[in-house]
Amino acid sequence: PNVSQVGLIGDETGIIKFVIWAKSGKGEVEEGKSYLFRNVVTDSFQGRMQVNINRNSEIVEIDEDIKLPPREIEVVGALVAIQQNSGLIQRCTLCKRTMTKGICPIHGKVEGYDDLRIKGVLDDGENFYEIILNEDNIKVLTGIDLEKAKQIAAERLDRNAVLSELKSKLLGRYLKVKGTRGGRYLLVSEVELVGGVEKSEI
Repeated sequence: PNVSQVGLIGDETGIIKFVIWAKSGKGEVEEGKSYLFRNVVTDSFQGRMQVNINRNSEIVEIDEDIKLPPREIEVVGALVAIQQNSGLIQRCTLCKRTMTKGICPIHGKVEGYDDLRIKGVLDDGENFYEIILNEDNIKVLTGIDLEKAKQIAAERLDRNAVLSELKSKLLGRYLKVKGTRGGRYLLVSEVELVGGVEKSEI
């Protein structure tokens, strides 16, 4: 109820989330139109920068075509890290956020469902990219799908065993990923293993 509108705005330098707060009294903006945002406030929410529009802000529609960076990019690099909250995770049935020990950060102790994902870091030699691989991506790379992951966890009586298995199969491997920039992360739509020196061979 405190939020009037949430979306993404961008120019040639990048794309960022914006929030128009209800108390600001500002009207909503339309997708595809160009605007000048004045006197906005930046802050960080869940580790991602965002722009906030409050009552001191001003939104002016302008008749100008703004160039955006390509949202879909292709990167080839080594998977150098797999972050926390990867592997066999639980999501809240209400908001789909990741749960920790059966607790949703928004809804508290609620029913959850299993999901398989990797939050990783890809290094192409010049830049680092934080990527998210979903169940389909992981199955393409390792042959492990959600059912197989649940089986591994059950056999070893440890959900973390799935993460260990994925790390052993993927860390140090070279991946070719195609995906969409979504704030901090690159959301991967297509992925494949490519040739390259694995850590174990160095």
